[in-house]
Amino acid sequence: MIEEITKIIYSYPYNPYRKYRIIPKEQRQRLLSKKIEGLRNKKNVWFIEEKRKNQIIGLISLEKLNWDTKHFGIPMGSIEYLLTKMDLDYKEDLEAKDKLVKEVLRLTKKHRIKHLTCRIDCADHAAICALQQNGFYLMDTILTHIFTQKHNIPQTKDLYKVREAKKEDLPILMDIARSSFRNSRFHHEPYLSLTRSDEVYAEWIKNALYKKVAGLVLVAEKSKYPIGFFACKEDEEMFSYIGVRCLSRGLAACLQEEKGAYISLLKNAICIGKKVMEVDMGEFMTQIYNYSVIRTYQKFGMDLVKIRHVFHKIIKEI
Repeated sequence: MIEEITKIIYSYPYNPYRKYRIIPKEQRQRLLSKKIEGLRNKKNVWFIEEKRKNQIIGLISLEKLNWDTKHFGIPMGSIEYLLTKMDLDYKEDLEAKDKLVKEVLRLTKKHRIKHLTCRIDCADHAAICALQQNGFYLMDTILTHIFTQKHNIPQTKDLYKVREAKKEDLPILMDIARSSFRNSRFHHEPYLSLTRSDEVYAEWIKNALYKKVAGLVLVAEKSKYPIGFFACKEDEEMFSYIGVRCLSRGLAACLQEEKGAYISLLKNAICIGKKVMEVDMGEFMTQIYNYSVIRTYQKFGMDLVKIRHVFHKIIKEI
């Protein structure tokens, strides 16, 4: 069984790392395999397999999100992986993924999960269709760009002083976070509290500053007053699994009237990543309609490597 699942993972055409050309193909396959293995070893995670003629042709994961559940006050879960064999035609692929989604929905009822999130590669049409057939709705689309050692940092004039964050910055940074993400998928989800949605990002930067979710938090300031932040950390799993050092951006925001500070923050984060942390690449994400940030990534010469849709579903019949 393990060998069958490994073959599916290694041949999966929508491997989320398939466009990371800096990483050799075999390592990209190994990375996905190890990520799935790591998820299997966590608590409150379940995997379901789809079989045809006693052969595994697909699998799906379900994870109960403990932090989200506590924060929003409703049981929340996530489908992180929905994979099928490479040699299925579209009709077979859709049928297998539809069955897997239906099975995971039965499992959510068993574990009393009321809200589901699923991230899917934008090219995986069968998965998108299977989710929509089962009542999932599109809430966001995330673009991922990477910056490697081969890229040159553009010579831009720094209009803002950038430094490492201090604990006394926290109240201001939390206020910036509360007001900066009101276009998020949480805010557009009518089932979730707007106040609690604001607090998602305030709590995130708080945890980042206390090194729970980020290793580096930078602050841009104007007249000695914080007007933006940039939080990131090294992807420890990636380094552990394949030996590649990746600086992954977790969260960044600036005051509305000081959006230019983002360029200074990004530039400083990349400089620290390249020269101090000696990472092989930096990984940066933004929403598909965040044109100003996308233009900044283009200005830095970054490579677009991933586009993923984010779907939600409310499970009412529990």
